[in-house]
Amino acid sequence: MSTNHNRIKVADLETNQPNKILKTNLNGELEFSDLSNLQAENYNALDCTTEGKALDARQGKVLKDMIDNKNINLSTDQETQITTAVTEDNKVVSRSKLFNWWQWIKSQTQTISGAWNFSNKVTLTSGTKDTPPLVIPNGDLTSNLQNGSIERDSNGQIWETHSGIRSRLISTSDNLILLAYKFLNTLEVYLQTSMSETKQYVSSSSAIGKIANKSVQRLNATTLTNCTFWNSNPNKPTTCKIEVFLRINNGLFATHWSGLGAVNQVKIMEYSGFNIYGYKNYQDLLLFDIQNSDISKAQWSTIVFPEKTFIDGNVKSTDRSYYLRDALNTRTLGASETSFSFVFVNTLDFEDATNVNGLNTMILLRTNNYALFIETII
Repeated sequence: MSTNHNRIKVADLETNQPNKILKTNLNGELEFSDLSNLQAENYNALDCTTEGKALDARQGKVLKDMIDNKNINLSTDQETQITTAVTEDNKVVSRSKLFNWWQWIKSQTQTISGAWNFSNKVTLTSGTKDTPPLVIPNGDLTSNLQNGSIERDSNGQIWETHSGIRSRLISTSDNLILLAYKFLNTLEVYLQTSMSETKQYVSSSSAIGKIANKSVQRLNATTLTNCTFWNSNPNKPTTCKIEVFLRINNGLFATHWSGLGAVNQVKIMEYSGFNIYGYKNYQDLLLFDIQNSDISKAQWSTIVFPEKTFIDGNVKSTDRSYYLRDALNTRTLGASETSFSFVFVNTLDFEDATNVNGLNTMILLRTNNYALFIETII
C-alpha cells in the first residue's frame, strides 16, 4: 500500500499566509490552497434531497431553462363544453376559455337540484307567443307551510301561502267570476259654473276567452249615486243621468247578423232624473247563445239582456239583443273570443249650455261604484 498520500510538506507548514485551506490534491497529498479556488461539488442534478445542500447558479440556470421551455396544454372551447364525464387530461383553462365556458353554460337547459338564494332580485325575460316567462309544473303541495310560497298541485291548481295559511287562487277556469270591476275614486261631474258637461271612466279590460259561446252570465251591481243642487237658480238641467255601458274591446255589437247598427258599447243600466240619490243594488242575466246551426263552421254568438233604467225612482226594463261581430265588422264573433270593459258616463245638459244668462242651477252629479261584476251561471 502506498504511503505517499496525506503528507503535508514542512515548507507549507512554515509559510505564514492568510486565506489558505487544506485540501487533497490529485496525488492524494495534503496541501494548502487559496480559499478563492474552492469549487462546489460536481453533482449538479435537481433531484437531490439531501439536507443542507444549496442550489448553485448552474442548477438555477437549468431550472429557469426548464420553466421557459415548458409547453402548457390549453383546453379548447369544445373540451371545456362537455356534458359527460371524461378522463383527466391535465390540461389547463385560460381566462378566455373560462369566460367562453360560462357563456355556453348559461345557454344550456339546466336542472337545479339544490336551493339557490338570490341576494337582490330575479328578473325573467319577456314571454313570447311560444315561450312563457315562467312555468310552474304540477306536483305535490309541500307538507310544511312556507309563507310566500306559490305552488301547483297535481291538478294544476295554483296555491299561495301567507300568514301560515295556504289558499287556492280562484281563476276563470272555476267559472265563478268572469269580470269584476271597482274604481276606488269617485266619478263626479261638479259644475261650479253650471254648464253642460260629460265625464267618462272606462274600466280595465278583462282577458279574452272567458265566456262560452253558449252560456248564462249574471250581472251584479251595487252603486251609490248622488245628485245635489247647490243653489236656488231656476234653470235645472234638461239631462241629468248616470249611465253604465258594456264595451266590447275587440269587436262590435250589431242589431243584425250582417253588421247593421254596429257599435262598440251598449247600455246596460241608467240612473236618470233629480231623485237618484242612494244605493242601487240589482242582478240581471246576460244570455249568450249560438245562432248558426253548424257551430263548426264559424264563431257566432248573440247577447241578450234587459237594459235597466231608473228614472226618479221608477224602474224601466227593456230587452236588448245584439249579434257579436269582429272589430272590423267583417264576420260574426263567438263569445269565447271577446274581451269586455265597463264604461261609466255622467252627463249634465242645460238649455243654456255655457250659462251665459247666469240662471243655471249649480249641481253635483256623483257616482260611487262598490261592486260591478259578471259571474258565470252555466
